[in-house]
Amino acid sequence: MNRNIKVPDKIDPCPIIEALIEIRFDASIPPEAVFGVVYSKLKSEFPGKVDNLPILQLPHQVREFDAALKFSPWYKLQKEDLIVQIGPRVISFSNINEYKGWSNLFPIIRDLISKIQSTELFTFSSRIGLRYINYFPMKVFEKSTLGLKINDEPFNSIDLSIRSTIESGKFKAIVNMVDNAQVSQRNTLVSGSVIDIDTYLDGPILNEKILDAINEAHTEEKIIFFNLLKPEFVESLRTKS
Repeated sequence: MNRNIKVPDKIDPCPIIEALIEIRFDASIPPEAVFGVVYSKLKSEFPGKVDNLPILQLPHQVREFDAALKFSPWYKLQKEDLIVQIGPRVISFSNINEYKGWSNLFPIIRDLISKIQSTELFTFSSRIGLRYINYFPMKVFEKSTLGLKINDEPFNSIDLSIRSTIESGKFKAIVNMVDNAQVSQRNTLVSGSVIDIDTYLDGPILNEKILDAINEAHTEEKIIFFNLLKPEFVESLRTKS
């Protein structure tokens, strides 16, 4: 991983279709009380209705003791392109559709997290994750620095998908690259390629370090993302520094 790679502030058109920040934690209160405490702090920012997520249709025992569902959200709040999802052990914040840019998004997330932290709901988090899903209308493997071979011959595929977990600094990242993918953009299905990077730090992470960890994860994600793309492709996206 080239940590000295030139990282532009912005590329145009912006490929980001979703940015998601997730905080996993052990609550200081009973699981069923978490939503009420969080909602009391956020309801003025999200005055619309609360959506129950499909997991609530499962029996309580399944929700509580199935390890695969432990960090699943139960409720969703939404205001325009910003979504907050809340569960007994997880809170996530998503920017969907048009990406606001980190300089605009992070202050919003910082203020929401600060309101939640004021409840002393948790004293540390067990995982901080920052996930970016990027969509390109072309085959992105052809534009990437990745190379696959069979018997020293280039590996050509009509439909290619790669998933890998890598280490980057003190973070880990789950990287998914998919050609010939279908994604939803403003309720319309479009075909192309996806680069999905979930950059995360396992805890314990103290309350006062959570925002720093999110900011650091953002820097690390950009390093990973631009290492995956050929420099000439990045330049073709009308780089703005």
